[in-house]
Amino acid sequence: MRVAIHQPEHIGYLGYYNKMLNADVWVVLDNVQMAKRDFVRRNRIRTPNGMLWLSVPVRTKGRFHQRICDVEIDTERNWQKSHWKSIEQNYRRAPYFETYAPAIRPLYEREWHKIADLNIAMMQRMMALLGIERPLYIASTLGIEGKSSQLLADLTCAVGGTEYLSGPMGRDYLDETIFAERGLTVAYNDFCHPTYTQHHGDFIPYMAVVDLLFNQGPQSLDIIRSGTVDTTNITHD
Repeated sequence: MRVAIHQPEHIGYLGYYNKMLNADVWVVLDNVQMAKRDFVRRNRIRTPNGMLWLSVPVRTKGRFHQRICDVEIDTERNWQKSHWKSIEQNYRRAPYFETYAPAIRPLYEREWHKIADLNIAMMQRMMALLGIERPLYIASTLGIEGKSSQLLADLTCAVGGTEYLSGPMGRDYLDETIFAERGLTVAYNDFCHPTYTQHHGDFIPYMAVVDLLFNQGPQSLDIIRSGTVDTTNITHD
């Protein structure tokens, strides 16, 4: 059984869900330190002038080493209203905005206190809209601590996995001997970003998955799946 483990990205881009499609089980890695410049608290949408960052304000002062599951959202700032306004303004004329907006808008109409809770809820909503069904585990609830390859290998074993599916950058830092000691194999999910028609002119890759949904609707899952590279030879020797 192939297990993928990934930090809870905000909304998530196509490669995030492509990796999910190529795994049997998905583990949300929320018990590690949040980096300053990653996609846990932000993502991009397409506008007529290029791309726009949507960033969720979080409380970081004096909390430099906090785990993702502990990161609090700054509820004094009405980010939900501004984010949805940006989404609506830039996608309301997209072909499938009216189809998916009623399911996505409620996520911006409630108060969130933890970034992990927000991101997991968004991920589950996007999975439902895309038609992806995978067993989900939250790392912080499994009682397993550690670092780097040890943590990933132990989490894989904890959910009954026999193979760990890494992103392509894992080739640079994973210690595969740690996985082998636990009887696990390692595979790498290489993703080639597919192109599709966007409402705002020339194609720009690496947008949040809502860009794909609003523009391509029911074809979105097939487009994400088309980004998989060489699935028959995915295991790295």
